[in-house]
Amino acid sequence: MDEIKYEEFEWNPKDNEKFIPEKKVKKITFDPPKESRIIYTDGGSRIIKLENGNKFYLGAWAFYDSETDELKGKSEEKATNNQMELLANIRALEYLDEIGYPKDNWVTIRLDSEYVRLGIIFWVKKWITQNWVRITKDGSSEEVKNKDLWKRLYELVQNRKIYWEHVSGHSGEEGNEKVDIKCGSCMDDYMKEHNLFN
Repeated sequence: MDEIKYEEFEWNPKDNEKFIPEKKVKKITFDPPKESRIIYTDGGSRIIKLENGNKFYLGAWAFYDSETDELKGKSEEKATNNQMELLANIRALEYLDEIGYPKDNWVTIRLDSEYVRLGIIFWVKKWITQNWVRITKDGSSEEVKNKDLWKRLYELVQNRKIYWEHVSGHSGEEGNEKVDIKCGSCMDDYMKEHNLFN
């Protein structure tokens, strides 16, 4: 990740106030890079009620490279929404590595998951120093959920220039709509192939 002092970043007032970092210091304004490859990511999940009364958890991830018009996605079994949001970004960054996109060139990842965006900008470094344990609101400690996925994402962002940009889901933005639709179609296809009905 490009060395931007995120720990000194003053939160934009338009962002959700419940996610404002506890410690605020001097304001640093960081605008999106003027030249940047734009990739959209999304993940989703469904709980499917089976005929025998059991529940089946199905997820899907997708990413869209606006530069090449490449749209990729896949369904995953036993998956939560947050896991799929993480995996979408992991697969997008793995894709950039596979095609040899230089790490010194900017990439803007546009995503509607504040869980992923805030996690990779603010929370992950603290988790690492705490050996992947987080302190809950009641003062108890627990292992960070989806630890293995967070570790993989953190590995992939190292030394790569990334601007994480939040977009509103279902707002009509073409790239965001494409990945959302792709996630849905991946899950639809899986359900048809395995004769699963909600």
